[in-house]
Amino acid sequence: RRQLARSARRDRREAVPEEVSLHRALESRRKELNSLVSQVARVRGVPHSHVHAGLRREAGGPSLARATTEQVEARIRLARQWLSVA
Repeated sequence: RRQLARSARRDRREAVPEEVSLHRALESRRKELNSLVSQVARVRGVPHSHVHAGLRREAGGPSLARATTEQVEARIRLARQWLSVA
């Protein structure tokens, strides 16, 4: 009986696709951006904060903590461009 109940719960969990909350999605994009910023800083030999400041200057928008998803995405694209050029 317990095994059937567990199996039924597992089936229900698998049937419902996991939705990622906006907060979690934005958090993962910020982590990705920070990782790219670290790579750019290492390649260019400049401080991490200078790379963030350069991205803000070119892509616009507020600090990373207050940036929208679109602004974070724009910075990620720009950081990838910088890596491909470097």
